[in-house]
Amino acid sequence: MQASVSTLSAVQAGDGQQLFSLLHSEEPNTQEQAVQGLGVLVKTKPDSFQAIGAKAVASALCRQLSASTQDVQIAAASTITALAREGPDNQIAIANAGALPLLQQQMATQNSRIQTTAVTALGHLAADSQPIAQWLGGTGTAHHLQLLLQSPETELQLAAIDAIDSIARSDLQVRAMIGNQQTLTVLIHLLQSSSIHTQHAAASALANIALVSRDEVNISMVRCGAAAALVQKLDPKHESVCHQATRALCNLSGDNDECDEAISRHSSY
Repeated sequence: MQASVSTLSAVQAGDGQQLFSLLHSEEPNTQEQAVQGLGVLVKTKPDSFQAIGAKAVASALCRQLSASTQDVQIAAASTITALAREGPDNQIAIANAGALPLLQQQMATQNSRIQTTAVTALGHLAADSQPIAQWLGGTGTAHHLQLLLQSPETELQLAAIDAIDSIARSDLQVRAMIGNQQTLTVLIHLLQSSSIHTQHAAASALANIALVSRDEVNISMVRCGAAAALVQKLDPKHESVCHQATRALCNLSGDNDECDEAISRHSSY
């Protein structure tokens, strides 16, 4: 109980130093509360970490990724996600602290909650970060993300779609790697999901994979049936899905005659 009070007081006071010290507790409950408290402060009072430094916080969170309890591991990955959202300096600090292989290991567990938070963290670390996207591609992590697109767990599936979306925007070489027929077919299939969130995520990923015109990825996307599937999503009743489908079709079109012909053909139905 005392740990909860200490953690709550530190969050309310914006005391990152106190939360940082609680990370070194031998009590798993205290560690979990401290990690969660840091996550709250990252989102609400990011300046409170200036005295500690992103490097020290990242190193401490990486140690928690290897904690003995699953709840602490999940809390650490979630806080890494929050820290990564604050900008490229934090992303690099987290990567340099050794988070990437640890999160990769968590992806391979059989616990879907751990997998989901790990995949979410990797996606945010790769966002607009070419070096991290290249690491994910070079270590086989991107391929593992492709396999998770077919997970029966909705949250894990969404996290995998978003991570692939981030990678596609960050590095053209890795984009070409993940833009294969298998991945494209799965994403196109997910456009037919009963979940609007899944439809939106799949359309956004296709839009970002199709960012470069006149290349084999876009042609492959059209040949997999993307044009027909995306045209079907141009329904103003679901504005967010319609917007992403429009982006995807515009990116597919560009100056690519084969893509243009397919879009025109399916739009006329």
